[in-house]
Amino acid sequence: MRISRGRLALRGVLLLVGGAFMAWKAWDTRAAATAGAGAERVLGMRIAAVEGLVALLAVLTGLAVLWSLRRKERRRSLHL
Repeated sequence: MRISRGRLALRGVLLLVGGAFMAWKAWDTRAAATAGAGAERVLGMRIAAVEGLVALLAVLTGLAVLWSLRRKERRRSLHL
């Protein structure tokens, strides 16, 4: 199924916004974890790391989606 360019652009922008939100949440979780001690600190740091990875994946996916929107020149697959 083909997706229109507008919907694909919207999907890419939403992925970038979601990735930015998750990065902010990871930063906030990490800051809160450093105030804790012992097991709470370790758990908070791990949660922040997972949130950071999710943010990175969302941003990379959003960039890939937006990169796919660029116009490509048509090439013939068979030259005779």
